Amino acid sequence: MAELGGSQWSAEEVFWAADGSSLTLRLRRNPGDVPSVAIRVDLDRRTAPIEGRDETPLAPLSLTLDADYRRRDGKAPHFE
Repeated sequence: MAELGGSQWSAEEVFWAADGSSLTLRLRRNPGDVPSVAIRVDLDRRTAPIEGRDETPLAPLSLTLDADYRRRDGKAPHFE
């Protein structure tokens, strides 16, 4: 479990590219009630498109993940 943007995310699956240049993560937000989301982290370019969408630089990735979560379920993020 990792904290990204004030929310906690857990990796359901992690797949490394054979050449080690990228990894694909299937992440689920906790607590959360929407399906998980896949991101492919390109370690050379330091980007991570979310399920085929535009590339996101790694630095603001947490903000993009939270926005994607809200888009998919229509709720604001839950902060305690």
